[in-house]
Amino acid sequence: MADAIYACDFQSGTVVLDLNADRYLLISGSLEEAMKVAISGGIPTRNREVQIGKLVSRGILTAEPMPVTKDRAPAPRRGRRPTAALTGAPTRVWVVSAVVRMIATMYEVRKRPIREIIAELIEAKTRISTGGPRELDGLSRISGISTAARLIDFLFGANRWCLPRSICAMRMMMAAGYAPRMVIGVVDRPFQAHCWVEIGKFTVTDAPDRVSPFRPILTI
Repeated sequence: MADAIYACDFQSGTVVLDLNADRYLLISGSLEEAMKVAISGGIPTRNREVQIGKLVSRGILTAEPMPVTKDRAPAPRRGRRPTAALTGAPTRVWVVSAVVRMIATMYEVRKRPIREIIAELIEAKTRISTGGPRELDGLSRISGISTAARLIDFLFGANRWCLPRSICAMRMMMAAGYAPRMVIGVVDRPFQAHCWVEIGKFTVTDAPDRVSPFRPILTI
């Protein structure tokens, strides 16, 4: 796969997240078969070579092997999904601060490439000290971020701004020394995409039943 391309398999085909173009694609049929041959290193037939060429021209595959040292986000998680929503008593000041930062991030994602923001999050997470707060220490502060995310949903809509509110929540938690996960998930039929933040068994920006239908395509 090319750099900043992530994929998730479904019966209907392979959903591809292309961060370079900020788009999703559904690749199916002979094109999907050719893609899997190319990824696995198999020997393609002449027809599949043509199909692979199409994927290279669209930026999904690369004609050259990627350097093994190139930083990339982790593969989609297959493990246990979050089962609980955060509860707590956040201070009003902390909630207001989180809302203001989320609104600022909503503006930011309209002006900056998503790939650039994602790369910054990946880099920032690698710098989190292992000696920082335990995942569930300071639960009221994390609950403040959760409350702010739900307030953003109420004010601006639950689906449209899931990415910026998740980016903001991720930044605020990492700044406090926590190691949350930001997940982008997809559903193929009908196609939907959603982004949320979780830590341990808790979802931060959403209720567990809101994210459960989605299959992770990218986890940071």
